[in-house]
Amino acid sequence: MFRGAFSRGILKMDKVETFFEQHLPATFDGFKIPIFVAVTDILSGKVYYINDGDVKPVILGSCSIPGLFKPVKYKQMLLVDGGVLNNLPVEPLQHFKDPIVGVHVNPVGEITKVSSTWSVLERTFHLGVFSNTVYREAKCAVLIEPNELKNTKVFDYKKAKDFYTIGYNQVMSQSQEILEKLSK
Repeated sequence: MFRGAFSRGILKMDKVETFFEQHLPATFDGFKIPIFVAVTDILSGKVYYINDGDVKPVILGSCSIPGLFKPVKYKQMLLVDGGVLNNLPVEPLQHFKDPIVGVHVNPVGEITKVSSTWSVLERTFHLGVFSNTVYREAKCAVLIEPNELKNTKVFDYKKAKDFYTIGYNQVMSQSQEILEKLSK
């Protein structure tokens, strides 16, 4: 799905881009419900919540983890993962009257050691991303945050199916709470 690149990132997302072209609408108007995508513009150092215009570059930018993937040019911006500055972006949803169901899949647990330079970098990235979610959790009517993910590694893609199952099980365990909050 990813292949090597050495221009501001070590991996390219060519296959991901093709997947998006095949399965997503070209513009945000093509979605059945409003969607906001959080991105960080590394030029301005600001987070943006984009919900209009072209879908593909915005979502690719949102997927671009700094250092691993090349930032994506969009308009006058250079986009990377919105989680760099806001990993629980409730702000664009607050003007709606519906309760907010927050989903946070990067909780932090304690660790006993770091074994390499890479593990220090990974842990530092994880802590930084986690720190910007704490005060936003209170803005959610329901927070879905699987405890089982606390001791996982951010970049452990080989366990993606396991992570999906953990998330699914967490949602199912909170389904009654979610339905109650949404019905009010």
